[in-house]
Amino acid sequence: MGKFNQLLKEHREQQGMQVKELAAATDLHRNTVSNYEVDRDQPVDFLINFSYLLNYPFLDLMKERVSCANALPEAIESAMDSLLGANKELPGNSYMVEEESYIDIPIGTTVYCESILTKNIKIVENKVYGFINPMNKKFFTARLKSGDNSLHLTFNNPAREDLTFYVEGETERDVFLQALGLVGRVTQATINY
Repeated sequence: MGKFNQLLKEHREQQGMQVKELAAATDLHRNTVSNYEVDRDQPVDFLINFSYLLNYPFLDLMKERVSCANALPEAIESAMDSLLGANKELPGNSYMVEEESYIDIPIGTTVYCESILTKNIKIVENKVYGFINPMNKKFFTARLKSGDNSLHLTFNNPAREDLTFYVEGETERDVFLQALGLVGRVTQATINY
């Protein structure tokens, strides 16, 4: 199980969180958290909290846990099939673009999005994200950039104006993103003919 324990440690360190901070946030002793990163099995409650606190998708965490399991290969494959659903090739949830979007992703394109948590959202600058318009429930995409006090949705599309919102801090930015219907980062797009 050491590989998964090491992955937890790497994820925590990448987010710049100390063991004592994670322990305090999960109401555990720091030695318990340290042991989870060395060789001790983690209860699902800890993994749920870990996923939330580090803004790491829970499904991705479970896929890592299953892939590191000391189990029969066919049991691991069955568990992965269960986690991933019937189509293992699809990276995340799929959506059909229904309104004018980022210029490279026209209406009718099937888009796959990596799910994102709604608190402490980590934005990968200048990547394309998917949204469900809260007014008409139609899916669209935009390149997203978050500045110190601003949030930019860029479409590079003459049929749709770019949007800029002025926000104060990450909490207000996250509220705006939720209100805009943020689904997640686009990982793949397939144009349908």
